Amino acid sequence: RGAFGVATLVREKDRGDGSHPGVLRVVKQIDLGQLTAAARREVHTEIQVLAQFSHPNIVTYTTAFLEAGTLHIVMEFADGGDLA
Repeated sequence: RGAFGVATLVREKDRGDGSHPGVLRVVKQIDLGQLTAAARREVHTEIQVLAQFSHPNIVTYTTAFLEAGTLHIVMEFADGGDLA
């Protein structure tokens, strides 16, 4: 649980053609109804910034979607390591 939401580890569905065998992803879920207008702008900016980055040391943004008032940001799963 973070300042804006909850991050959940998920396994992407296998497409059945062998090209995408159930890759692990992280989905950050943010309840937009609980945020102030300023916080919603910050979340929107976060998505824009993540979408622009392409660097081996930065987690890759995959997509984002809105469902029932909750924003879902799908990102690469970074296994191992330490943020400290």
